[in-house]
Amino acid sequence: MLLWLYLMIGFNIFLAKHLQITESMLLCPQVVAFCAFSILFWSMAVRSSVEEVFTTGKINGERAQWACLLWLACQNRCGDSLV
Repeated sequence: MLLWLYLMIGFNIFLAKHLQITESMLLCPQVVAFCAFSILFWSMAVRSSVEEVFTTGKINGERAQWACLLWLACQNRCGDSLV
């Protein structure tokens, strides 16, 4: 625990001035990785027709209506405040 305290103090005294450079250097790999994974997942996705995507939904393998999907989304986002 004391080592952690010394590390934090040492970082704030000596290394904080280099934080902006470090963040800038880490931004490029993050953007590249995001694009690479987006392209990978987009190319591996199952192709469906527009009508199928926007008119049907499945929960546990059963077809669900949009009202049900909207209700589940609201429950996950808002909690039980809508009940």
